[in-house]
Amino acid sequence: MITKKELWRFRQAGVEIEGLKMQIQELTATLDGLKAQQITDMPKGGNVPHSAIEDAIIRLESLRELYASKIGAWYTRQGEIEVAMSCLEPKEAAVIRSYYFRRAPSWETVAMEVGNDLRNVTRIHGKALEKMRTA
Repeated sequence: MITKKELWRFRQAGVEIEGLKMQIQELTATLDGLKAQQITDMPKGGNVPHSAIEDAIIRLESLRELYASKIGAWYTRQGEIEVAMSCLEPKEAAVIRSYYFRRAPSWETVAMEVGNDLRNVTRIHGKALEKMRTA
């Protein structure tokens, strides 16, 4: 049983994952642009603060770990939703995938993708939600 609220949360999780991916790409590009610090054999004191590069590397690693955990959970949930979608007609499944999986920006975009007008797409969406809720 999948509800509209659960599908919406799934869609929002995808948006959050995309945001993390962009942060990782931006931070990686920033690090690639920075000149590497010179490595010396001189010992550093214990209370020396991290450099900007070290802080960025630490942040990048934590973002990558968060991204990996969220993307794994997202794909697991996608599989569960796909199983729940087995009761849908192909057009209904296409509407659900377009809006919730691929995160089409609007229902007009979904209508274009599935080859229907907006009114029919909203009806198809409603029927698909009802089938998934009662399955």
